[in-house]
Amino acid sequence: GFLQDNGVYVTVPDLCGQTESRLELPSWADVETSYRYSNEIHAGVVISQSPVGGTRIKVGPEQHRTLTLTVSLGTEEKTVPNVLGQDVRTATATLRDHGFAVSKQYVEGGTADRVIATAPAPDTPLSVGDEVLLTVSRGETEETVTVPNLTGLSRSNALVELFRCGLSVSEVIEEISEMPEGTVIRQSPSAGNLVAKGTKIKLTVSQGKTEETS
Repeated sequence: GFLQDNGVYVTVPDLCGQTESRLELPSWADVETSYRYSNEIHAGVVISQSPVGGTRIKVGPEQHRTLTLTVSLGTEEKTVPNVLGQDVRTATATLRDHGFAVSKQYVEGGTADRVIATAPAPDTPLSVGDEVLLTVSRGETEETVTVPNLTGLSRSNALVELFRCGLSVSEVIEEISEMPEGTVIRQSPSAGNLVAKGTKIKLTVSQGKTEETS
């Protein structure tokens, strides 16, 4: 009802959830609208208001009251930045600064810890909060081989066996031994060890028995 000063109490309508373009506003309302992004509320829908719906306020004759609305801009989109070639830490920080979540998968080859691909690709529009998958290099994998057992082989056969395995000889030491001359009696690294392909193996080869002196 009207008051003694000809004012009247009115109930503020609840506009939250309504579309901005279809609002039915009371005649006393001067609307001030602000906008913000929202992942939950569609663009153009009222997110909040002040005073809140249901509030009783006093409005005098020819008086207007301010009704403040916040309206959704919908989900914010940004383009995926180009982080190809960056180290994984820098790339992750850049993407998170843009508001994206980050996941990683690793592949062999290339330079270790460098980003070689992103999904979505650089410059693709993407909703803030969505995930960007980084493909990251583990670096070149060193190929390993098992050192063969060369003991008892002739020097020439030992060299062939090493060549077959992708290994080579670092040095050959001759040593007096009961084993036939030219036979491998020791090796380093020993048989069964895993070593990088191309590793050089040290061989100790029998020099044969010493000649007896009278």
